[in-house]
Formats: sequence, structure tokens, C-alpha cells
Amino acid sequence: MEHFRKYYNPSRYIRMDLTTNKLVVKDFVDLAKNNKIIGFINYDLIFRRPELLKLKDITLLLDESSLIQNENAKRTKFIMSLNCKNVILLSGTPVGGKYENLWSQCRLLGWNIPKSEFYENYIRTRLIEVNGFRLPIVVGYRNIRNLKENLKEYGAIFLKSDEVLDLPNQVEIKQYCNPTKEYEYFKADSIITVDGEQLVGDNVLKKMLYERQLCGHFNSNKIEVLKDLMESTNDRLIIFYNFNREKELIVDLCKKMKRDYSLVNGECKDLKAY
Repeated sequence: MEHFRKYYNPSRYIRMDLTTNKLVVKDFVDLAKNNKIIGFINYDLIFRRPELLKLKDITLLLDESSLIQNENAKRTKFIMSLNCKNVILLSGTPVGGKYENLWSQCRLLGWNIPKSEFYENYIRTRLIEVNGFRLPIVVGYRNIRNLKENLKEYGAIFLKSDEVLDLPNQVEIKQYCNPTKEYEYFKADSIITVDGEQLVGDNVLKKMLYERQLCGHFNSNKIEVLKDLMESTNDRLIIFYNFNREKELIVDLCKKMKRDYSLVNGECKDLKAY
């Protein structure tokens, strides 16, 4: 937003922030029919704005495009459904060295290669047995020069770090989740019953402890944010937790998403899956 304010005449493009108010999205879609307009939105909100699917012949610009490498994530499915005339993908680490994660970005650039064919041509795999199931794991790559040549035909440019001037510093991306009404009530009254459990903050330390729990395992918004994050990547993750109830929720989520997990705490140290 700041870049366009600074370098572009406001009469040339209408600029709209689509992140703060979902009602603005409808106005954006209506204005886009007859105006030059630019909208800004983050990855975690875009699939919650179905009105954007009405747009036609748009130019789509994705910063940090590696965030759509998981084709099963909601954000990726939604973005792949947009009606785009032009696509620009920017990323310092499009795959982090893992070429199997390039497929969704290839499709978005217009290379409609089936995933099975992509793997057959470029990815080496072998089968391992996990809990009675035979699962493929990536053990290497093939024909990478050919892969890059094909990508060049669809506009991909690969640069090494020393070929890029003024690389920006890495930034920490914080995901915020809304507090619950129970948290607000407890903060005011120091007593509340949640899931059949009564929390009484009868001293400062207890109140701080229960406030922390109400922002953790008692907050369903937090587990949804974690689920979105896990869906957005196939990378290994390290998740820190404070309470056993939090651990139980995270383990349940891993099981539902069929993600292998390891546990390290005061009771066990199991790094087998990791």
C-alpha cells in the first residue's frame, strides 16, 4: 500500500485494503468492472473472501509464493480457482530445495502438467512402511535442467543469492488469533466455567495462569490458525506448547491431518517420526 502511495499517481489506480473489512471486498469487485484498481490481501484471508472468485482477467501478484506449495491447503485451492490473465510469483525460496513442492506454482504459471507426470519426470521416490501403510518418500531428483528449461518457457527466472542486489532481511511473520468472549469475561470477573471446568483467579498468579489457558487450549481460534499453518506447508515443524491439554489438541490435529509427529517433554523423548 505504501509503495503505491509513494510512487503512483492516485488518479491512475484505485487502491483498496481488503484485509481489515470484508465489506470492502464487495465494493472492490464492483469497482473492478470499469476501473483500474489494486487490492491487497493476505494469504490467510483470501479463501474467506469468496466474492473474489467473481473477478475476471485479473493480474495476480503473490509475494512469498512458496506459501502455496501445498496444493491441498485452502489458500492454494482458492488461489488456483481465480480467473487470472497474468500471474507474477515472487519468492526467495520457492521450494527450499525441494522440487516436489513446485507443482502448484507450475500450474499457476500455466504449465498444466499432471502431478503424476511431474513426479515421474523429475522426482525420485521410494516406498516405506508406516503403521502398516506403504507411503512414498522423496529420495532425490532427476532432469532438473530440463525442469528449469520448461519453467523458463512460462516466465520463471532462477537467480542465486549473489546475483540479487539488496536482498531484504528475513522477517518474522506473526499469526494473531482473536480472544474468546470467555477470556474477556474472566479478565473482568476472575471466575468462569469453561467446558465444565471452573476457573477461579483468586490471586494474581492463578489469574495469569488461567488467562494463558484461555488464550491457549480453551481458544478454538488458535487451533484453527495452527491448522491453516500446517495445511500451508509440507515442511517439518517444531511446535512448542505449555500445557498437556494443548499437547493433546495438537496431537489430535496431527492424527486428523495424517501428519506423523514426535514428542519431546519431561515424560518422553521420541524423535522417530522427526
